[in-house]
Amino acid sequence: MDEHFLYNTLNTIYCKASEEKAAVSASMILKLSQYFRLSLSDGQEKIPLDEILEMIRAYLQIQAECAMDRP
Repeated sequence: MDEHFLYNTLNTIYCKASEEKAAVSASMILKLSQYFRLSLSDGQEKIPLDEILEMIRAYLQIQAECAMDRP
């Protein structure tokens, strides 16, 4: 999959969610985009620890948003 297609598509969805005042959805899309950007890491074999931690934080924030709707 072309990563530019992925980022452009996520950005389009983010803009649409923002226009519709869907702040939680927009935030989750940004975190997902950040996660993908870091996980793809421009094909690097080794990923710096700070980027791995940032990726983990993005993942946990997405999961936290998903869990907010659960009893």
